[in-house]
Amino acid sequence: MYWIYLAMFTFAILVPDIVPENKTLFFLKEEQLEELSIFLLGFVAFLIFRFKENQLNKNLEEKNSIRKEAYMISKNLNNSYSYIGETNRKLEIIKNISTNLLDISNFDSRKEKKIIDDIMESVFILGKSKKFVIRFIELESKKTQKETKSKKGLLLKVSNEEIVEDIYKKKLGFIEKKYHFITVSPKEINGVISAIIISKNNQQQKMEDTEIMKSLSAFSLFLYYYSKNNEKNQVAGKNR
Repeated sequence: MYWIYLAMFTFAILVPDIVPENKTLFFLKEEQLEELSIFLLGFVAFLIFRFKENQLNKNLEEKNSIRKEAYMISKNLNNSYSYIGETNRKLEIIKNISTNLLDISNFDSRKEKKIIDDIMESVFILGKSKKFVIRFIELESKKTQKETKSKKGLLLKVSNEEIVEDIYKKKLGFIEKKYHFITVSPKEINGVISAIIISKNNQQQKMEDTEIMKSLSAFSLFLYYYSKNNEKNQVAGKNR
């Protein structure tokens, strides 16, 4: 590219020597021919420069477009891998909970803690919040029988009256409020239901896996009932 400009510059310098002296062409005198030749050389050089500039800009635009496309593909791949990893993690936790519940014959405090930890971890992953409770409510009295919290001292202001009357009895299963997600077990066991109450990180947050959350609520209620029944049996056995 630079050789073209150098050749044209050299040719422009040599124009006075190239143009014949004291001769006319198309009514143009020697000086006019020299001026016209230099002008044409400069104009051609300008056209070449503009052509190369446009070509360079086009190449830059294509390069930037390829970079953006590569970035979006990379971002989508990362999101896909993250989603697949998160989904596999959810399925693995649900599988562990189900397996432990099926093997209930060897139930003890260690296994109970393991299942509770798996359920709490699942709620954390699905709810995408560090603030949540699993509450067990007696339907008749609407009193809390037990509450498992993600953090000690955590207080979520959701009344049992609302959970029982506005969610469970209306068979909603799941509702989204301004500051909370509330998931209630589909059925009761011995007059007790379970509710998973999650504090939203912000008002725009959405719950994606409501059906799995319902399953976790049902798992929690079954575990609560079995653990309580197991305690009664142990006490009765000691009193014999």
